[in-house]
Amino acid sequence: MPKPQQQREASPQSFERMADMERIARADYLSSPYYRAFIEARAQSDGYGGIPYYTRSGNSYRQRSSGTAKKRGTFAAVQGYRRRKGFIALTLIFMLVIIAIAVLGYISGIVPEYISLFVKAEGSDLEHISIVDPVMGALKKFAGMETESVFYTEALENVENESNLATKIAYYALPVVIALSVIFALIILIMAFAALCKRGINKGYVARKTKYGFLCLLLFLFSLFTVVCGIVWNGKGLTEITGFFMSQASYINAGYGLFGLVGCSLLGMIFNWCSYSKVKG
Repeated sequence: MPKPQQQREASPQSFERMADMERIARADYLSSPYYRAFIEARAQSDGYGGIPYYTRSGNSYRQRSSGTAKKRGTFAAVQGYRRRKGFIALTLIFMLVIIAIAVLGYISGIVPEYISLFVKAEGSDLEHISIVDPVMGALKKFAGMETESVFYTEALENVENESNLATKIAYYALPVVIALSVIFALIILIMAFAALCKRGINKGYVARKTKYGFLCLLLFLFSLFTVVCGIVWNGKGLTEITGFFMSQASYINAGYGLFGLVGCSLLGMIFNWCSYSKVKG
């Protein structure tokens, strides 16, 4: 029979062994595939993710994250949203109108009075300036491309001699803003089409909804900046701002294509905000 002192010396070691066995048993329990499957299923139904579990390597255990943790951001983003296909389809149509204005403007001679970005007035004669004309003028100015451009002849050819800084900035910025507007409209069109065709909302669209809305906002701001550039190009400041929109300015007036660009970008931005709604409850 052991002495009492030997029992007291053996007690801490036995307690330590029991604690080690308890930790090992708990780690084995948490690493069970049945336990993980149950926890992950419950987490998905409740809207949570990232349930930790343990894996065994020899006699040691390390904590890992479940596959749900990697998808936690996507799952949380799509949880509780309802897709409105009608608004997405309208956004797609408005972006298609902007691209059509650009394509028809590139193909000269097709209904220019309805797709022109600006209208140049010289007495009773009107010259329609398409949405691609400033871009072609910039290519002629900086890339040496042989092409016809009213914007190049009237504004960009001698822009270095322009004394007004605001006018010079507007002339340089207008082709860039128009090119970015068409590119953004194409990107939004593709994203809207992809969102419209996806079976479920948990595969990409809602998680990228912020980027999609940001592009719509930039497109609308670029369209407003195009209006400002047209007013600067007219050269009369705010004195003919009403005439610019009413086709009564003495030099440069807004065309139907400009109204289409501003209107479609604004409506596309609004319908993008309404394309998904939160499900209450």
